[in-house]
Amino acid sequence: MGKSINEFELLTEIIKYVIGIIIGVLVTFISQKLQTRFLTGNEKIKISFKIYNKKTEKLNPKDVLFIRSHEDIFKDFYYDRIYINNRTYKEELLNALISGKHVLITGSPLAGKTRLAYEVFKKLKGYYLSIPDEHIKSDVYPYLKAKGKKSIVLFDDLDNYAGNVDLQSILGKMILEGFTIIATCSKGVEEEEKMDNLRKEKYFSKFIDIESITESEKEDLIQKANKSGVHIDDSNFNGTTGSLFLPCRRMKDRFDKYDKAKKDILRAMKKLHIAGVYSVRGEFLKERIKKVCEYEGLKFNGNFDLELKYLEKDCFIKIKNLYTVIIDETYLQNLKGVDEIIYFDSALSIRNIFEELLECLEEDREAKSFMAKRAIIVSSDYNLSSDDIEFFNKIARDYLEELQPREILKEVNLEEAIIINENISNDQIIPLAKAQSFLEKNMVIVALKVTKGNKTRAAKLLGISRKSLFNKLRLHNIGSEKDEEQGT
Repeated sequence: MGKSINEFELLTEIIKYVIGIIIGVLVTFISQKLQTRFLTGNEKIKISFKIYNKKTEKLNPKDVLFIRSHEDIFKDFYYDRIYINNRTYKEELLNALISGKHVLITGSPLAGKTRLAYEVFKKLKGYYLSIPDEHIKSDVYPYLKAKGKKSIVLFDDLDNYAGNVDLQSILGKMILEGFTIIATCSKGVEEEEKMDNLRKEKYFSKFIDIESITESEKEDLIQKANKSGVHIDDSNFNGTTGSLFLPCRRMKDRFDKYDKAKKDILRAMKKLHIAGVYSVRGEFLKERIKKVCEYEGLKFNGNFDLELKYLEKDCFIKIKNLYTVIIDETYLQNLKGVDEIIYFDSALSIRNIFEELLECLEEDREAKSFMAKRAIIVSSDYNLSSDDIEFFNKIARDYLEELQPREILKEVNLEEAIIINENISNDQIIPLAKAQSFLEKNMVIVALKVTKGNKTRAAKLLGISRKSLFNKLRLHNIGSEKDEEQGT
């Protein structure tokens, strides 16, 4: 009997011990899971935002102006001027944000859109600012937390976010969460095309357009700047405040004096910019830059990174990380009234640049997709010969053909799929008429995706009239009637 009791006590102790281990493991597991979830949330916020809920009182120029915050460019002087009803631009924007209005600021390149926003942020007390990364995704939703009605989100260069499929959903979610949205966007054909599918009136209740400054305003600005100890060079004045402050002449002089390696690096970035080979404007992959330079016959002998550091020291570029460099887009553009800073040794047509990049980046699938999308814009917006227009249309068509058949099915959400393979069975064979209709439907869908919903360009790419495209949209039940009426 005593033996049985001892066995029972021993069994009880073993059970207690095992239960203790299980509870300990569960507690550790749950604790780790909670901790992992918390860290994952922080990590998602970190990679989704350049800054997140930072107090406006603690903002510095680098937080908002990025590459233009360098002392060679940024001046602690701001010229405010009358906008409407005797209110200045700053007063208009400040009142709008305090009232909780969602604001879209538009203007020419160098008009001072971002600088206006920064100056107003500094005036706000007790507010918080967030700036999303251009690749922000919807999986960050659970972690978005507004600080009452005093959280502002800045989408600087909103057209840079246009390629983000989650953009409209993100804007809507942030507004519902209580964030106040402020966005800037340049005025231009390409920017307007990119923003064509965004119904701005749905998300923004206040629109501020920064107009060109007059000659009298320019003289007033120069006089006030001189009194503040800020020297203004108006040799590149083109009607924008930025053209008075950005050191275009100085940067051109630096470029003139550079050796071949540094010039070729900057020229490679300009070529990539012209061909649209970037996911975010002004940001370029180092490997692509190097490849374009080497295609031209340049040998770095291990000194490529050293050359980049020299250009960074000269304020031409900013090395973002191991893979990416940033350049102020103004240095790559040919703006009206502003000296061409980075120029080519010989005249290069836009077609010459595309031909070169298509060859040297032949294995770079992503680069080819960027060029295809840019080619659609180029074929419509440039004064080109019929031969050149066909050249650019062919680039876009070749890209579409590369997606077929499997990748088209992967690109779009389909109710049914036809994948031809060697082991196809009899019951998988369908009538040719149905197959033709199926492929036609998906080609229309992909053309709309490539042109970001622009039906005029999609029709041109497909080689049909706009009216025929609308007939096919109705036939295949693609899109909504409302879209068709608006012609988006």
